[in-house]
Amino acid sequence: MQLQPKPAEPAAGAPAAGSAVDAAGMGIRTTVLFGALVCAAFLGGFGAWAALAPLDSAAIAPGVVLVEGKRKTIQHLEGGIVAAILVEEGTEVLQGEHLVLLDDTQARARLDLQRGQMIAATALAARLQAEQDGAAAIGFPAWLTNLDEPTARQAVSGQRRIFEVRGRSLANQVAVLRKRVDQLREEIVGLKTEIAA
Repeated sequence: MQLQPKPAEPAAGAPAAGSAVDAAGMGIRTTVLFGALVCAAFLGGFGAWAALAPLDSAAIAPGVVLVEGKRKTIQHLEGGIVAAILVEEGTEVLQGEHLVLLDDTQARARLDLQRGQMIAATALAARLQAEQDGAAAIGFPAWLTNLDEPTARQAVSGQRRIFEVRGRSLANQVAVLRKRVDQLREEIVGLKTEIAA
């Protein structure tokens, strides 16, 4: 027979040391255990439903797709300002029928800008070609000289002025260089005469 030590008895009027702590610990443990069981049951039920429910079938029914309110939104690819609406609400339209008229101010401005650049570039190319060929005059394309537009007239006259100025400048440079060559020849003759004497 073994003797076990007798636990110390609490003082009179004092609560037992482990009883309050044991009761609180038991309440928390029970709540956590209950929560874990509920979660496990939910996850297990969901897993069983996901594994066993047939999801490969569908309900087939005839139907018609309509635009909400039978309205259709129309939109231009690049946007723009609407100049006129050619149909009224409720009007049935046919494919290819014009619905709105867009203001072409921006497009015309871009076209005029591009056209002016093309005219200026063509006139410049004609002048440069004439300079390269050593021509007496610029051979502008017929379509450019036949254009009755201020832009074309300005481009042609501007390139003609530049051609004339550059031609005179080149002629002056050539004349100066020829005079210099003549001076050098005279100097050579003078030096040969000096050497011979």
